[in-house]
Amino acid sequence: MRRVLSIALLTSIALVAGMLPASALTTTPDATPWMANGYIKASAQYGNVLFVGGSFQKIGESVSPGPNTGPNVDGYTGLAAIDMATGQAIANFKPQLTANANQTLNVLALAVVGNRLYVGGQFATVDGQPHYNLAAIDINPTTITGTVASDFNPVVGIPGAANEHSFDVKTILPGSDGLYIGGGFGKVNGKGRPKTAKLNWDGTLNTVYKTAGVNGSVNDLVWAADQQSIFVAGHFTQLGVGNSRVAIGRIDPVTGATHPWQVPLSQIPGATSSGQICYELNVTSTRLYAACGKTPNFVGAFRVDNGNEGTRTWQWSTGGNVQTLALIPGTNDLVVGGHLGINSSSTYNGRMRCGPSFGPATWIRAIAIIRNVTTTTAWVSPRTDGGTSTTDPWVDCSWLPNIDGQDQPWPQNTVNMPGVNRYGGMWEIQITPTHLWALGEFRYVNTQVRRAIARFPWTGDPTTPPDPVQPVLTELVTP
Repeated sequence: MRRVLSIALLTSIALVAGMLPASALTTTPDATPWMANGYIKASAQYGNVLFVGGSFQKIGESVSPGPNTGPNVDGYTGLAAIDMATGQAIANFKPQLTANANQTLNVLALAVVGNRLYVGGQFATVDGQPHYNLAAIDINPTTITGTVASDFNPVVGIPGAANEHSFDVKTILPGSDGLYIGGGFGKVNGKGRPKTAKLNWDGTLNTVYKTAGVNGSVNDLVWAADQQSIFVAGHFTQLGVGNSRVAIGRIDPVTGATHPWQVPLSQIPGATSSGQICYELNVTSTRLYAACGKTPNFVGAFRVDNGNEGTRTWQWSTGGNVQTLALIPGTNDLVVGGHLGINSSSTYNGRMRCGPSFGPATWIRAIAIIRNVTTTTAWVSPRTDGGTSTTDPWVDCSWLPNIDGQDQPWPQNTVNMPGVNRYGGMWEIQITPTHLWALGEFRYVNTQVRRAIARFPWTGDPTTPPDPVQPVLTELVTP
């Protein structure tokens, strides 16, 4: 679920996006990008190419429920490449992944290092070669063809085990001397590595790194700003033997030992003995932003500049899981996405009102922008007084695209489409100097068919947010 960019690309994004405030983002996606006939849960940028992973077989100009017209590329097995200028699929890139009888074919993690794409998820072969849940594909930078790398072949999980269906790779984090992976597994290359491991570049297991006693799936790994530690998100209550950490933790990148930094248990909503779930993290030198959701669902900010105490600075409670986060470079604005405000069968699930609590309303639907996420002076922020504070976080009600999940478009949401997940949402966000790419499991944007892929352009000058703005943010009190 992580998005990995080269240093050069990150620099260009920071320079350009810093001049493009989020309020200059159109609420209508352009019609250029093609769509996928399934869902997308992973992405990674490679120059002007966007690799996407998930579960789909076709990327085309039009897919169901739209008219079956226009060009398309068929035969995908959950992994594809898209030209980010045109939005079209690159037909030269079509690795064939397969799963065995006990698996569900899915691509859940992508990372680019040089001209090599690392692919994680749940699968058994790539282009006919055995690669169990993790593989590397060498990219020809001219033709964008992909060749599976035979010199990288770790085995993540235990092929043939009774619980084989639970083994997967959910996150890939490149380091200076190898790859860190996280997911649902207990062994790598036959050695005990619960939920996280470090691999050398040739796919062999790093024997120094080991985080023992992780008792639940690891969903995300992300470097601290100083590159001296790694933050961890997942569905665990223990990170290292005897170290209580609920859903969020921090580890040493060399040994895997648990870092003393931790979030006080009282400041993680729903941090019970059964655990909370956090899906994705975003880190700066002062803040850790976490996308979470089990019961309750929320996105929150925690301090990383206060010694070893990750004090919470603000929290936004949502009507559904928050699955993805992206800071807009050069701003204090955070884009959040997930299964929030998305429809279920005949009614909307977790309806989220944006604006005054009475009268006509706009609704937050799967994606939103929170402003001023770093400008808090006390952990009791933000205020919920309906103002457009310049010091407290607030939800921007001027940018709310109408995203519909897998049912009919609003307001004709009365009949559930057969054979689809009615609890869809936004699973991935990519930001470039020209566009915000929204990727996930949805079928309509502003009642127009835009399945799984929507690209919103930056344009014009920032507009003034409506006043009053009601931040849908939870007021925090000192325990």
